[in-house]
Amino acid sequence: MRIRIKFFEKVFNHAEESLQDASHLFSTQHPIASTVRAVINLEAAGTTGREILFQATSEEMIQAYSHVPRPFGTIFANDIFSSGIILSDTDFRQFEQYMNVTGLDIAIVGNSYLYHMRKDLVENIQAGVAQNMAENVLALLHYLSEE
Repeated sequence: MRIRIKFFEKVFNHAEESLQDASHLFSTQHPIASTVRAVINLEAAGTTGREILFQATSEEMIQAYSHVPRPFGTIFANDIFSSGIILSDTDFRQFEQYMNVTGLDIAIVGNSYLYHMRKDLVENIQAGVAQNMAENVLALLHYLSEE
């Protein structure tokens, strides 16, 4: 079963430290929120390495992700994130909780010790990291939009 993409919007918020205000408002008050059927949440809490799929809410979305050029994910990452050991959260929770949609949560996490520190700078992003994520997301969107 394929999911048809009707609309794609990234909530640029830089408000993750304030309880995902933008994603919460989008999920609960935006006029198009009720039309969203799936979410692909992209995060970066690091500067190196492959992005990792660490949360998925349906078999269909996992199947779609299997069609990207360089898939990388593990149930172990989901278990660690869900356990509360990592004192962090992503916008994905807002979308899942308030819009009740299926989706994927994907993040770059290598060198995460730099996150929100003085060395959290563009020049410390490993060459190819953004390109790899972009190619995977483009392939994912292409697969999801096929009829």
